[in-house]
Amino acid sequence: MGRFCPRCGKSVLQDDAVFCPYCAMSLTAVSAPLVRVKRSGFSVAAGVLTIIGACVAAVSGIVGLIGFYTTISYSYYYYYHQYEWLAMGAFGILGCALGLTGGIFTLMRRRFALCITGMVLIIISGFVTVGAFVLILWNGWGMGLLFGLPPIVLSVLSIIFASVSRGDFA
Repeated sequence: MGRFCPRCGKSVLQDDAVFCPYCAMSLTAVSAPLVRVKRSGFSVAAGVLTIIGACVAAVSGIVGLIGFYTTISYSYYYYYHQYEWLAMGAFGILGCALGLTGGIFTLMRRRFALCITGMVLIIISGFVTVGAFVLILWNGWGMGLLFGLPPIVLSVLSIIFASVSRGDFA
C-alpha cells in the first residue's frame, strides 16, 4: 500500500521510503521532544501576597473614604483633615484596583511591568495611609502602622518573589 507525499501529493510506492522520490520531502514524522519547564513557586507566592496586600489596601481606602465623608458631613464650621482622609481613601482604592490586577497577572505569569506597578502602588498606598493617620490623629503612629505596614511588607515581599521568578513571565 502506498503513501502520499504531504508536500507534492504524489504517491510513494515504497512503504519504507524515508524521503519522497519526487520532491525530497521527509516522510518520517518528526516530533520535537517534550521539554518540561520547571517553574518556581515564587511567582504564585508573589501573586497571592499581592492580592492579600491589595485587599488590605482596600480596607484602608474604605476607612479613608468613610473618614472623608464624616468630616465633610458633620463639620459645620470648618473641614478638619478632609484632604488626608481623601488621599488615604483614593490611594487605598487605587492601590486595591491595580494591586488586584497585578496579582492576577502575576498568577498568570504575564505583563511583568504591570505586576510590579500594582505592587509599587500598594506600597505607596501604605505610606500614604501611615502619613494620613499621623497627620489626622496626634501621635497616630499606632493606627498608621496598623493599617499601612501590612500592605507595605506584603508588597515588598511580592516584588522580591516576582523579581526572583522573572524568567517565568512571558
